[in-house]
Amino acid sequence: MNFDWLNKINELSNFTNELKQYKDNLLIRQSEIDREISDIEHYIENYNLNASDGFKAYKILQGRRRKRRRIKDELIKVSIIENIDIKSNNTQQIIDRIEGLDNRKYKARTDVLIELFGLEDRFVYIKE
Repeated sequence: MNFDWLNKINELSNFTNELKQYKDNLLIRQSEIDREISDIEHYIENYNLNASDGFKAYKILQGRRRKRRRIKDELIKVSIIENIDIKSNNTQQIIDRIEGLDNRKYKARTDVLIELFGLEDRFVYIKE
């Protein structure tokens, strides 16, 4: 029985290189989105907006925050893969952790905005 060691090592090397490149690209994109979010927040902070303009700014901010969330979720998946034990054969645990990302709920970190986060039962949570 022959085991193609070189091919397997090359496959593993290619996968880790692709994963690193993917992570690097995600981090670059996350940084870009963070800068965009900061610009939007400064716009909101520094200008008195009417209801229409305020809503437009909110929608733009919401879109960027959702993009950022998708990037962060991908970074979590990369981290899960980076931290697996190569000797482990438990792929179901990896799958469960990745699929578990879809079932998270946000909990306010402070009591400051508790009244805002008490409103979530009145609204439909949209997951994109």
